[in-house]
Amino acid sequence: MAPDAESPWSSGLPAGIPAAVLGRLPSHADRVRFAAVCRPWRAAARHHQHAPPSPLPWFAPLGGTFFSFPGSSAFKFPAAARYHGSCDDWLVFERGDNGGYLLLNPFSGDTTRLPNLSCVRNVVPDGAGTSGSGSVTLGITDDERAPSETSLRKMLMCPHQVVVAIVGDRRRGKIAICRPGADCWLISAHDPWRELRDIAFYDGKVHAVDERGRLYARAVGEDTRTGEPMVSMDDRVITAPARRCYMPATRYLIVSGGRLLMVHRVLRSDATSEFTVFKANLTESRWVDQPSVGADTALFVGQWSSVARRVSRYAMPGNRIHFLDDYAFSRHHFGGYPFSGDHFGAYDMMRDGRTCPLLPPRELHNDSDTPATWLFPREEEGAFSWCDLLLDVFGQVMRLLPSVDERLSLGLVCHNWRASVRRHQRRHPPAVAHLAFSNGRVFRYPEPTSHLFHDYAAFRGAACDDWLLFDDDDGDGVLRLMSPFSEKTRLLPSLSGIHAWDEPIEIENEPAPKGAPPEWRGANAMAVQKLLVCPDGLIAAIVGREYFAKVALCSLDTFAWSFSTHDRWRWYEDIAFGDGKVYALTADEGLLAFEVGIDGNTGNSVVSHVKRVIQGQLPRPSSAKVRYLVRSRGGALLMVRRHFLAGETTVRFAVFRADLGSSRWEEVSTLAARRSSWGGRCSRAVRARGTVRGDQIFFLWDECVPLWEERRRDRPDHHAGVYDMTDGMITDILPRRPRGDGPVPTTWLFRDADVDELDSDHNE
Repeated sequence: MAPDAESPWSSGLPAGIPAAVLGRLPSHADRVRFAAVCRPWRAAARHHQHAPPSPLPWFAPLGGTFFSFPGSSAFKFPAAARYHGSCDDWLVFERGDNGGYLLLNPFSGDTTRLPNLSCVRNVVPDGAGTSGSGSVTLGITDDERAPSETSLRKMLMCPHQVVVAIVGDRRRGKIAICRPGADCWLISAHDPWRELRDIAFYDGKVHAVDERGRLYARAVGEDTRTGEPMVSMDDRVITAPARRCYMPATRYLIVSGGRLLMVHRVLRSDATSEFTVFKANLTESRWVDQPSVGADTALFVGQWSSVARRVSRYAMPGNRIHFLDDYAFSRHHFGGYPFSGDHFGAYDMMRDGRTCPLLPPRELHNDSDTPATWLFPREEEGAFSWCDLLLDVFGQVMRLLPSVDERLSLGLVCHNWRASVRRHQRRHPPAVAHLAFSNGRVFRYPEPTSHLFHDYAAFRGAACDDWLLFDDDDGDGVLRLMSPFSEKTRLLPSLSGIHAWDEPIEIENEPAPKGAPPEWRGANAMAVQKLLVCPDGLIAAIVGREYFAKVALCSLDTFAWSFSTHDRWRWYEDIAFGDGKVYALTADEGLLAFEVGIDGNTGNSVVSHVKRVIQGQLPRPSSAKVRYLVRSRGGALLMVRRHFLAGETTVRFAVFRADLGSSRWEEVSTLAARRSSWGGRCSRAVRARGTVRGDQIFFLWDECVPLWEERRRDRPDHHAGVYDMTDGMITDILPRRPRGDGPVPTTWLFRDADVDELDSDHNE
């Protein structure tokens, strides 16, 4: 096969086009998508300065790896590791030279400094509320009332270039004010040290809430006589606490839709968090319960930064509170007892307080005493939209793209470009299927082109749709689903922690297991044999070894595998999804339907009902056989039987349709007009196109060899073959390269974008 030709991006694309595109990007996230188009564009994005950030928050652990929200894409900011706190899109660092604090914007690279707490001016406000003439400059530790371990605990950027902060320890604090670059902080000498928990800028004033829910307000501005930030005394505007609480708790202040909200977070007895939202009624000086924050609004709360965002345009659910870990629940705050509950999560206000994980637990692991934080990048005023990109610029880009893969990558940039790519794909039809090798090379079929994905080598062999299954690099058993096309990653939990669901289940048309069910043999002996990603995000898999396996389910909401202890261990061949159920094909050609339920105690997805819908009846053993379960384009379940002779030689295929009404398999002689079937670890029925005709079965030579068959010492000369149902002839395709294809058998991959294009072409 001829080597791939180098993409002409670097030589053929006019130099001004990347700059024109970058100048019209509305957010940092769009620039990340821009960089995914090709390597020269990635280099252009890397060297272009002042990238506008995204309006959605970023999740920032301490290691310098940031996660965009709501996805789990990781971005590295090495200079941002080991921060002290955050504010908006600034990270706060403790300076090691002469003390003080450094503010760093990881998106733009801008920095500024804040003074050391060893230099604090205690100001006596006059009757007008402004800074009076009486003041003395001291260190924060010179105040006998100050906590012994005082540091910066919370920070706000207010108008007039004023920084307002809570300084103190994890129990008591005080409001301090300064300007970036100033030499000292300003503090009201008359204000007591209070149990302050959060601050927010609302209606021209800084509002602060204490541990009991009392709300204080103070004016912020500029002293007209000195030009310094104005220092005033606190004014208590809400006296009565919103709710008395004897459990570990904390409070956050958020401005949302012109309202000042207080979020009360309580640690329940089961170590999970419960949230209540209140609105400040400043006219009546009281808190009012808010059962809803809005169907298109989500709250993001944390120790350092909290904000409300409208999320409907990002296809995210509203009425949720996304929360991070907090000092209030640390071992230092509650008598040395470590908090082991839900440090991170999304609290659903409309579903009885159900909490879903933000990201898989391994990604959210935080060994530091400093809580993780949100970053809230600000949208730049006057930013352009992708719609503003000139059509002639887009046309030049499209004409210089040599392959369909690059055009599909271009369509990932934004909705408008995706629509334009669809219009252009008439001239370059999408691939019918892709063939993935363990060395990271992926071939398109029927076009004889390939692309090397270096980060996708050494997959385990299991695959589904466009996902490949990998072991995690850390050796903790966590699995990864990765798509070489979309570059998305889904983490799956380790099999070592699989949950054995012990509730009785009904098994229809099959005798119940006799005696005690066999025990799980451990993650080392068990493996994922087949994998299925269902439309609703549920992961189903055949988990076991050889002919000893069960159907296991994985819920990403709870990040846990589960299987039923009361279901049988069976010899499974394949699984498929249809009509809201998981169907499994056994080695005796029986078909079982698994209904999925939810464990009310753990929230895990579990098998709630099993029904054998077709009783297996093996034909006479004239040859070895392997079976695939494929859902047709019309929704029917098909069993594809592959017959072998000695030496692993495929001689023929037979196709059967599941007649669930009569509980039997009906042999069919055709796959219907313009249909082809692809069998293997990843099987699918697709619409025929071009050289891919109907009534053809594409298969891989290396996989699914019967266990009892003697293995061939020599490998086939081709990776795949095509069986023609009309004449029974087999044609070899995709010649094997003697070196470099990798030891793991190949697998088919199917991109939904390709399938959508095939269907749209047919419908038009």
